[in-house]
Amino acid sequence: MVQVIGTYAFSVVRLTNEKGSSLSRALACSSCGKEYKYKSSLYTHRRYECGKDPKYFCTLCPYKTVIKGNYKRHFLTRHSSE
Repeated sequence: MVQVIGTYAFSVVRLTNEKGSSLSRALACSSCGKEYKYKSSLYTHRRYECGKDPKYFCTLCPYKTVIKGNYKRHFLTRHSSE
């Protein structure tokens, strides 16, 4: 089932465990298929991440991201002791 909020379309996906019991619902991006639990997370993904090339690259490892705050958090948590 595809729903539209503003200019963003998304699919509602029902998650199940190995026995087939329903666990929860996820919202899938209609462009790339990435799934999110909350509409706000999907909205952030569509607005800032989906289809965009990474702008921020870690010089110490292969990490890359399109969101500056994610890069800062990565650097502080992974490389602060180096």
